[in-house]
Amino acid sequence: MSGEVSEERFFVAVHVGAGYHSPVNEKALRSAMKTACIAAASILRTGSGGCVDAVSAAIETLENDPCTNAGRGSNLTEDGRVECDASVMDGKSGAFGAVGAVPGVENAIKIAALLVKEQMLGSFLLGRIPPMFLAGEGARAWAKSKGVNFLGTIEETNEWLVTRKAKEQWKYYKAMLEDSKSRSSSGKPSSSSLQVGNAPDLDGSHLMTGRDHAMDSIMDTVGVICIDKEGNVASGASSGGIALKVRGRVGLAATYGSGCWASSKDSFGATLKVGCCASGAGECLMRNFAAQECCTSSSLLQAGPSAACSEVLQTVHKESCQHGSAGILLVQAEAPSIGIGSPPQLKSVEIVAGYTTLSFGIGYFGNSMKQPKASILRSKKQQNRTDICQFAALVDLTCESAMKNLEGCSFFKNLVFHQLDVLDPCSISSLVDFVKSKYGKLDILVNNAGILGLSVDANAIEEVSNGEESTYIKWGEISTQPYNLGEQCIQTNYYGAKRMIQAFMPLLSSSDSPRIVNVSSSAGKLKFVINEWACNILNDTKTLNEERIDEILEGFLKDLKEGSLETKKWPSFLSAYTLSKAAMNAYTRLLAVKHMNKCIINCVCPGHVKTNLNLFTGPLNVEEGAHSVVRLALLPTHGEDVVSVVLTARDEKKGTDALDKFKGTHLSDLVMFHQLDVVDPVSVASLAQFVRTQFGKLDILVNNSGIGGVTADEEALRGSRTSDKEATGSQIEWKNILSESYELTVQCIQTNYYGAKRMVEHFIPIMESSDSPRIVNVSSSMGKLKICSIQYGTNNLPNMWFVASFVKTDLNYKTGILSVEDGAETPVKVALSPHDGPSGCFFDRNGITSFE
Repeated sequence: MSGEVSEERFFVAVHVGAGYHSPVNEKALRSAMKTACIAAASILRTGSGGCVDAVSAAIETLENDPCTNAGRGSNLTEDGRVECDASVMDGKSGAFGAVGAVPGVENAIKIAALLVKEQMLGSFLLGRIPPMFLAGEGARAWAKSKGVNFLGTIEETNEWLVTRKAKEQWKYYKAMLEDSKSRSSSGKPSSSSLQVGNAPDLDGSHLMTGRDHAMDSIMDTVGVICIDKEGNVASGASSGGIALKVRGRVGLAATYGSGCWASSKDSFGATLKVGCCASGAGECLMRNFAAQECCTSSSLLQAGPSAACSEVLQTVHKESCQHGSAGILLVQAEAPSIGIGSPPQLKSVEIVAGYTTLSFGIGYFGNSMKQPKASILRSKKQQNRTDICQFAALVDLTCESAMKNLEGCSFFKNLVFHQLDVLDPCSISSLVDFVKSKYGKLDILVNNAGILGLSVDANAIEEVSNGEESTYIKWGEISTQPYNLGEQCIQTNYYGAKRMIQAFMPLLSSSDSPRIVNVSSSAGKLKFVINEWACNILNDTKTLNEERIDEILEGFLKDLKEGSLETKKWPSFLSAYTLSKAAMNAYTRLLAVKHMNKCIINCVCPGHVKTNLNLFTGPLNVEEGAHSVVRLALLPTHGEDVVSVVLTARDEKKGTDALDKFKGTHLSDLVMFHQLDVVDPVSVASLAQFVRTQFGKLDILVNNSGIGGVTADEEALRGSRTSDKEATGSQIEWKNILSESYELTVQCIQTNYYGAKRMVEHFIPIMESSDSPRIVNVSSSMGKLKICSIQYGTNNLPNMWFVASFVKTDLNYKTGILSVEDGAETPVKVALSPHDGPSGCFFDRNGITSFE
């Protein structure tokens, strides 16, 4: 997928079948749907293909994922083979392509999409009509003649398609079938029933017991519906079919009007476009042309999506009550024309999922959404199949929808939206005129427009990231750097920001406290540029100027176009992005000198933030990433010291509650919260990574985690206090109230000592970047005879110990004599002591004391 930030509107909806989805497999299925959404969005977002291409790309990811009943991992035929069905329909042309019972094919959807494209091209030689439907080995042979490659022979590919799970289920059902045949031939009643799903007893009672608790009963297809910026619709379906199907059986996913349908044509002047995918009891849905009927009812008859789904599901159930379980995914889009002769523009979509099964897995993604949504919908009334369950959502795809997401914020009344394309000088000029006429000046300019300049293989993302959003992805292995995207990256990231600054500088000059924040990246550091010639120019502040920056970028683009990045020693991947950010950093330095004492100008790396730029793989959320940007934007005019504090707590609610207490104070913008459990190495590492990416260093570490290692008899504690005044800790006979255990002792040592040690070890490398690092370990007078000093041998890293005295906290059941504010006085004093102050000492409220 290209990581480009784009305002192109699109919508993708997917499903992974109706039936029963085991909770054990739910995470894998949701991940598969999200990956499919991203695969389709990568095409629609960049305009690198049409809706048919997007549908095909999404379904390919589902076919390649063994957790779905399509492609690899599909149900097996009665003789133990995989035979797949697939179809695609283009709503604009009405072209339809399908393959049925095709063996030895990894991605049946590819052949179906190819059939659609052949139809859209027109007649074959001698006026022959292009085929619409191909079946069996003939479909495979035709695809091969068109250049489609396969893993090997039919038998070799079949070995790859058959997974261990599918084989085990096949053996299980095969045994049930043979038992049923045996009993039937002997006149005995069958002990079990095998229905149209891929498991018996679709009410779930059998599936939820014994060995089958992880089995899915997914009925037939997976499906995808895609809509582009003009409201063009395409839909597709793919399936391995029902379990133990007769060899050669063609099912719902390949049948015209049944498994999928799409229409991009206006209905009697209406602006509604529709797409549908059906799943479930195939023969029942085929007899009723389910997908076509649903679209017709929703648009032509103007019944609306919800009513259309219900109507078709009721008909299917009525006409085939025993085997009428089904699920329907329907998307209806509004795409009106904005003027005479202008193309339609996608505005909003209504997505509806109706089902009569125990569950139905669906997902969707639109340009106005931060990331795909995926869910396994589950019926609450599991014993009554006649019930129709529905999910419905209306998704606004206009740019203004981002503003609607902020309507509940306290600062919403101060927000104003204005369209901007930094590549378009006219768009920039329009924004400048708007700001000038409305405000007369500009105080802060934040340049945040950016794209990666890569084309990324979305199919490989799930594999290399292992399904974890924060996993580091080796982009070089799954991406390419075409020249057109590289040029667009340079134009957006560097020249786009430069245009903005030049256009807005007159308005910034009218401000009493102007500042510019250029959102950059650590990728733009000179050590990543590699090219010695470029590094020397960018690092020479005496001779650096805008013309020399232009010279570097022109040279880079020339080498990119000629394919000589490696020989000319440019970065091996993220090349355009790296050069654009290096140029941004250099330009920021030039501006800072040029406008010294007139405007505060900085560049900042917000960290690896979870955005569509990196396919939502960053570990930081948007709020965390924005913090460093906002901090620079709001720098004090006269350069006062700005101290940021990261507040931590094991209990996230307690931490956020503590943070709330700072609201409305002058410290509210300086304190942030991050969850931390010092006993958990992963939690400590997460905090260290957050601090590193957010600040690049740490000046002060205060280790304050501690537990008593005891449990108290609370009734005895209450009895030890006087009626008119609570006794302080020194007046309580703790030995009669407290009790210890081995488990609590271990937990105490792990928290109080090893937890602090773990924190110090993780943060030492980060603190070495500080000009004045210090560590404050909150200890106790009770540890004087048991002190365990940690030696690091680092002369410039003070290691201080102190005791905060008996403070009223949860640790001593609020029996201390000092308030929290009083107790914090000593730690703060030690933390802010001069850099050449005492180190390796033990402090109490009176100053340095002995360890003995």
